[in-house]
Amino acid sequence: MGTRSVGQVGTLDRNAGSPGGGQPRQPFFGLYGRTAPTSQIVGLGNDKYDALQSKLGRRFASGYQVAFAYTFSKTLGIAGDQNNGSPLIN
Repeated sequence: MGTRSVGQVGTLDRNAGSPGGGQPRQPFFGLYGRTAPTSQIVGLGNDKYDALQSKLGRRFASGYQVAFAYTFSKTLGIAGDQNNGSPLIN
């Protein structure tokens, strides 16, 4: 079992400056004096989910039953932060 998502929609701040640089490091501050975030809707990345499920059972003539079930799952992708939309690698 598995799913794939390609080109997930997210927002990217085009006016984000370098860490510790303040306003002078914001790209649009030097050009236009703009300090506000400038969001662009883009396809940020891909998401993959895979799972393996198995079940093994045995019934005995005396009415007893034994069962064993196992599930393994794995996910890789980009998750958005609910507060500011920044992509986080998970």
